Amino acid sequence: MPQNRTISKEDTLVRSVERLTATLRETSHVHAATHSILRRLSISFLQGMAYAFGALAAVAIAIPLVIELLRSVEWIPILGDFLTKLVTWIEAAKVIR
Repeated sequence: MPQNRTISKEDTLVRSVERLTATLRETSHVHAATHSILRRLSISFLQGMAYAFGALAAVAIAIPLVIELLRSVEWIPILGDFLTKLVTWIEAAKVIR
């Protein structure tokens, strides 16, 4: 009876090694296909474009919102005067362009 268990364990081990070998072969093919230079360059380019678009959108949306919020803070005497001057300076710069 112990020999049957030993053979069973050996068969299980052999099957496990065969499955591992097959998985490693498949993984190496997938790795070679997904890590070509052109693919990596295109993915990096798209990531850079997405980052730049996100930064541009954040700047285009966030800065005007912050300026509008700060414009309404005139009840703080020192900060309100400074921000009022800053807003008038920005508006004057817009007119010059």
